[in-house]
Amino acid sequence: MRAVCSWISKSFSRKIMLTMFLCMSLIILFSSVIYYYSTTRLLQNEYIRSNEQLLNEVNQSINRYYTQLDEVTRSLYSDNTFIDNLRRHRSDYVSVDYNERAVKNILHSDDAIQYIYFYDPYTRNLYSFSRENVSYAPCPRLEQEDWYQKTVQNKNYFYMAPLHTFTNYNHFGTVKEETVFSVNRALRYYATGEVIGILSISYDTSYLEKISVNLRNSGGYISILNQDMSPMLSDYPGLSIPETAKTQIQHTDSIQGHFIYRADGIQRILLWDKLEDTYLLKDIPLEELTKNALIVSRLTVIFLVVVLVLSVAAAMYFSRSATRRLSMLSKNISAFGNDNLEICTEDYGSDEIGMTAGSFRDMTNRINTLINLEYKAKVMQKTAELQALQAQIKPHFINNALQALGTLGLKKGVTEVYSMAGALAQMLRYTLKPAAQLVPLKQEIENMNNYLYIQRILWNDRLKVEVDTDKSLEERLVPVFILQPLVENSIKHGLDDCTDGLITIRIHMAAEGLSIEIADNGRGIPPCSLDMLKEWLREDTNSPENEHIGIRNIVGRMKLLYGENAEFSIDCPAEGGTRIRIVLPDESDSLNSGYKR
Repeated sequence: MRAVCSWISKSFSRKIMLTMFLCMSLIILFSSVIYYYSTTRLLQNEYIRSNEQLLNEVNQSINRYYTQLDEVTRSLYSDNTFIDNLRRHRSDYVSVDYNERAVKNILHSDDAIQYIYFYDPYTRNLYSFSRENVSYAPCPRLEQEDWYQKTVQNKNYFYMAPLHTFTNYNHFGTVKEETVFSVNRALRYYATGEVIGILSISYDTSYLEKISVNLRNSGGYISILNQDMSPMLSDYPGLSIPETAKTQIQHTDSIQGHFIYRADGIQRILLWDKLEDTYLLKDIPLEELTKNALIVSRLTVIFLVVVLVLSVAAAMYFSRSATRRLSMLSKNISAFGNDNLEICTEDYGSDEIGMTAGSFRDMTNRINTLINLEYKAKVMQKTAELQALQAQIKPHFINNALQALGTLGLKKGVTEVYSMAGALAQMLRYTLKPAAQLVPLKQEIENMNNYLYIQRILWNDRLKVEVDTDKSLEERLVPVFILQPLVENSIKHGLDDCTDGLITIRIHMAAEGLSIEIADNGRGIPPCSLDMLKEWLREDTNSPENEHIGIRNIVGRMKLLYGENAEFSIDCPAEGGTRIRIVLPDESDSLNSGYKR
């Protein structure tokens, strides 16, 4: 069992097939049971309905037949000669012959009549009429017979004896031992009430069987009972009506009904119909009703089994198709996980599996693209590192050359050359700081002063600089290279045509943050050019001929450090010159906490 479970659990298609098989099996089981019981109940109700109606119709025909039999026995009353011969006890040949011919007429009037007995209570002679002969003999013991007593004691002087084997009283001739029922009539003289004759007509059951033939077509037992619950016709073995059936019928006031009982271990259903003094019974085993339902249920089961087989086959086909594609996709994923980036681009279809495979293929393509970009970035990083190592040699060489130049100027007594070379060397070392580093404000001011020292020498003291700073702000962190490029921009673009240049630098705390203002008294910027410059700075695009690179660099680094919290503005006052204002927020507002001193 464990091996089977393990074998099933290793395959998705086997799980689907097992699930399909179990579901369809349960559907077949429940459908068959429900269909069988519902069909059985339907057939039983239909059988009861149709047979109750048929029983009533047949019972009416039986009662009409009984009425005809009664009229046959009454027909002798209309023969006055026959009645008069009996009343006067005439025994002469003519009278006896007349009476015999009257009874023979009744015998030959119906093929169902087998024998007729006529008993004369006066002479106690019993006349026996058959189709072959007529005979008579004294038979006084007849008056002790049960049927005789019931006939003369009946208020209508009429009694129908149930099925019995014909009794050959006094052994008249050759008589077949056959089962018959008898219609008995006591003939009475109306004036005195004296019984002048007993007529007993024995009928076979052919006509009753003919009447009930429609009931026999459905199988089972048929039985016609008289008022004493004795059979006039019966298919029961030995003519024995089950006592259970008799008791059930006798204890109900209904004239029609049915019930289910068990006899000899077999469950049966009995239907009855009562009309006047006649009971008509129909009794069949329940399995006769359920036989057709069972056949239909078996055919249904066979059909459902065929559907089950086809469904499992279809499930097997589709599950194999799905699992084959899933297996291919799983192998590709495993191969990709093992650094095999070349994924096989097979057709997975357009269903959910195909969509998943397409998403995986797109993901691998993006990963391959990112890997290529990462590889190129690493190559560029290595190249940049190599170039940086090479670039470190150049500043070192320049710094040594400046120191040698300063030493030479000091030896020659040209101190300006020594001071200028020293300031330039300090600026060169300051330029080696990373562009993304934050530095104290005093270092920026010191670097700016070194630059201005060189410019004053070049301007022959025609350049004036006014610096207004708050000493408490010297440790304030600001982006590196934020002052010197702005001062350089003012000298290069604002004071290039001036004979006496003035640069005003004011650093203080404002409500928005640290405020840095740099203004000059130069020629300013034409309005058209100023608008273009502002547009370039706002769109972060390169200016024509790479002008204002320093300003654009500062604006870009401020955005990286502070986002929209920092401010940069440039304008030309009405009195002339150019003014640049920068507002830096508190250090806690920096968007990148990775910047250090």
